[in-house]
Formats: sequence, structure tokens, C-alpha cells
Amino acid sequence: MINKRIRQRREMLGLSQDELAKKLGYKSRSSINKIEKGENDIPQSKILAFAEALNTTPEYLMGWNDRASITNNEEKELLNGFNSLTTDGQNTLMTMLKSLCVTHSAAV
Repeated sequence: MINKRIRQRREMLGLSQDELAKKLGYKSRSSINKIEKGENDIPQSKILAFAEALNTTPEYLMGWNDRASITNNEEKELLNGFNSLTTDGQNTLMTMLKSLCVTHSAAV
């Protein structure tokens, strides 16, 4: 799965295998090609580097969620804050957010 997600994300971003190889410090595109084909495994230590080079998260690459990208640092901060809450806290925040969206929609 990780190999397919790497390829899909690379193509989505319009990166060539050469460009991704350079971003990750590989000497040639053949390493990326073999990874995308599933012939070579990615060392665990490289998963974060792949995620950063592809502007996504390790969780997405590993298939643990389907959200491909985090667009900016503010969104990362919000997501990290939300994930650090208890389930009750997350539910409370979602209720507040839905209320805020309804209020904002009515005002526009």
C-alpha cells in the first residue's frame, strides 16, 4: 500500500521520480522506481522524510487515514490540538465548531 500511495502522491504533486529522489537524497530515480513498484521496502527511518517530501503525513502513506495532505502549519497545529483532546473534549469542540459554522452561515 505505501508504494502505491507514494506514487499517487508524487504524481498528484507533479513530481518526477528524479525530483523526488533528489529531495530524499537518493542518487538516482531507480531507487524511487523500485520503491513504487514494491521491489524495495522503505526503511522505517525514511517514512517521515517521504511524507515531508510529498507534503503529506506518515499516517497517509501507511494507509492509516485517507487524507493526503496537510496544507499549512495552522492546519497541522489545529489537527494536533484536536488529536490531543480526550474523546469528550473532541465531541465538545465539534459541537462548538458546528454551532459556529451555523452562526457564520446565517450572518453571511
